[in-house]
Amino acid sequence: MVAPEYFGGTKANVHVPVGTEKLKTDLKVTYDGGSLSFSTGYFNEMEVIWVHPSVNPSDVNLGATHTATYQVTLDGVETVVATKEVLAGEVPGPVDLSEWLLYTEITAFDAGYQEALWSDQTFNYTLEPLQLFMAYIYWKSDTWHYERYALEAGDTLILPEGYATSSGMRFERWSMEGFTWNFEGSDLGTRVLTPEDLGYYKQLGFTHIGFDSGMQVENFSGTYSECVAEYVTDVSTIASKPGVSVIGQYDQERIEITFMYPALTYYMYGNEYVIFARQLEDTYWYGTKPIASMPSYPYWIPIGWDADGDNVADYGYDNSPLATELAVYRLKLIQDGVHTVTYRTDYGTFSNGEQEITFEGTYEACRTFINDFEEILLPVIENGFKYTFENWTEKIGPYTFEYDAVWSSEFPNTFTEDVTIAATYNRIDYAYEITFDAGGGYFNEDPSQIQIVLEYTYGDSVVVPSNPEKPDSGLYGYDFIGWTPEVGSVTGNETYRAQYRTYLLEGEAVGITVSNGSVTEDISVGSLSEYVFDVSGDVPELQITTGSIVTISGVSSAIRIRIDETVTDVVFSDLTLTFNGALNYEALIIDGASRPLDILIEGNCVLENQVTDGVTVYADRETHFIGRGTAPNLSLEGRAYTLIYHSESLYFETMTLDGITHNGTTETGLSFSDGSEGIKFVLTNVAGTFASENTGFSGSELEFIDSSLSVQCAGGLGFVSALSVANSALSMTGLSGLTAETLVTVTEGGPISILSDSGPALRAADGISIADVYDLGSLTIAQVSEGGAVYFTLATYDGSEWIPASSIILQME
Repeated sequence: MVAPEYFGGTKANVHVPVGTEKLKTDLKVTYDGGSLSFSTGYFNEMEVIWVHPSVNPSDVNLGATHTATYQVTLDGVETVVATKEVLAGEVPGPVDLSEWLLYTEITAFDAGYQEALWSDQTFNYTLEPLQLFMAYIYWKSDTWHYERYALEAGDTLILPEGYATSSGMRFERWSMEGFTWNFEGSDLGTRVLTPEDLGYYKQLGFTHIGFDSGMQVENFSGTYSECVAEYVTDVSTIASKPGVSVIGQYDQERIEITFMYPALTYYMYGNEYVIFARQLEDTYWYGTKPIASMPSYPYWIPIGWDADGDNVADYGYDNSPLATELAVYRLKLIQDGVHTVTYRTDYGTFSNGEQEITFEGTYEACRTFINDFEEILLPVIENGFKYTFENWTEKIGPYTFEYDAVWSSEFPNTFTEDVTIAATYNRIDYAYEITFDAGGGYFNEDPSQIQIVLEYTYGDSVVVPSNPEKPDSGLYGYDFIGWTPEVGSVTGNETYRAQYRTYLLEGEAVGITVSNGSVTEDISVGSLSEYVFDVSGDVPELQITTGSIVTISGVSSAIRIRIDETVTDVVFSDLTLTFNGALNYEALIIDGASRPLDILIEGNCVLENQVTDGVTVYADRETHFIGRGTAPNLSLEGRAYTLIYHSESLYFETMTLDGITHNGTTETGLSFSDGSEGIKFVLTNVAGTFASENTGFSGSELEFIDSSLSVQCAGGLGFVSALSVANSALSMTGLSGLTAETLVTVTEGGPISILSDSGPALRAADGISIADVYDLGSLTIAQVSEGGAVYFTLATYDGSEWIPASSIILQME
């Protein structure tokens, strides 16, 4: 070694270049018999310089050599591939691994062989075996398959199972595709993949690493074109590129089919005619449908083909099976006569409202007649259970046969005597959703858990969750007092909402008094921060901006009210708001929020919008109008296309709705929502009247609970998602009736009256359920078809068809 301070200099006529690590020279040493040592001095006219401060002079052995051992690790096995003996301080360098790298790839190595060696060391190369993808396209089990396998050196070329044994296709040979090298189709299953093979494909860029030997990396089945398309995609993708591809070549089989036609003698116009027996033989491509000619047999009907010689038609005469094996089919005939066919159903009704139909006719006439029933046997909901059509049971003499609901193919093959066919049903326990709503609070100390939704079946007892809590609003506190409606057993979907007692925490309630064009505060509470009175726009706007309860009173015809998304409670106390502002402005706007809003109604409150195109109440969040105190009353009036617009559910609870009036002349009148699933318009413990110069309700699920209501519409009663009437008295009159997109449900309660000046008073797409305590009189729940639409209604039967009732009056028995 040469000390750095001597780099670039000349000593004893020896020049040492910059960066030199070792200087080779012959050295003669004079030894006097004592300890051998080196020091600065001259021996035989050569100055010996001890040059590297990191080397201990006592360790120097000028003749020492060291061993560099090179090994590879492949699949966890270590193999020594070379060794080198080098003088101390020399760099051993790399070794030749070309034979290994034919079929492997270096993924890690020790780089120490590039440094000076001062002791024996072992250098390791970590290798991963290369894989070659073998791709196959072949026929098996009546479909084409595309598969890829990862093969390594030493693996035998895979031969797919079943490629030559599937019916319908006769295997001929394998066709080689792609960058093949020294392979033949006959090599499959015997040829061993050599390192040289892998080296060849490695040069072409077709090898991969990271797969197990023999691993299947692709398994696709479909048509031949689909398999080829999958292969082409892989060829264009480096990560999936196959190195060798083989495609099975097949010859499609032809199947011999024999059709046998019977002899027949018949008489026409006093003459005897004979049709002689004959048979037709032909071959068909495997998997194709044989087409047989059909001769004329006067007075007889071909009903199918006998395939097993038992004199029974196994296949329809126009529906023989695909050609997959040698077959003989004998044509079966029946004489065209008249028989009685009875169709019976224990649930639901046929189009005439009856549960049994008797028909007399020929076989072909009966076959056509039964197709009329395809749409009428819909699910039946009865006593909380759902019954769905399962199959038909045919009873002919002592025998019983069951057919599924595919009418045309499962219609009985013959009518040689009278037949009864009965519809059978499955009963399904109907699942109902029971929702507990925290009513502005939350459950389990989790502010995000504002509802709990449980699933029950009919008749189950509902288990009430732990009581919710509602946080203080700053001025008011809340005590949970129960649920509305009262929790009982399950009879349908139900929502129970938490009820709270409100109490003042301290001081006096925040108060705002409105008057025409101005707002004043309740002087007993001083300056308030709970509202903003904005007069910058076209219309003065009172904005309620905090979550604290704010009480709004007074009379105004020039101010509209907006309730911010952060507000949870507002009190309207003897408030009269008869808005008469700019065009298209709403009188009361409720901004969207995830938590419900409670508007407490005290005394007599009036919300009216006198603008022609202005909505009276515009609600973008779930809102509850809740009566409080003595005789709370709310009146709503408007002239726009709708009195109330709500994009979320709207509830009116425990009050009188005296004079809910819509004086507009366009579109929907009383309420409107976009019909999204789950949006409700609910009245609970409410008495009141609704009147509209146009239509009534639109879009939402309409629910009346423990209420007494009168609805009068100059237009139609409306189109709603569903109608539910529970323990309520209801009177509805309109130019046309009420239509429900799903179900109408009426449980025990007061009298029900629905009148329509024209058309059905009540229609429901999915069914009508009315409690047994009601007397339907001459009416029956029936399913009718009108103008291509099928719906349920209450109707009378005139002997030939159902007539939907325009007047429905239901009284308790």
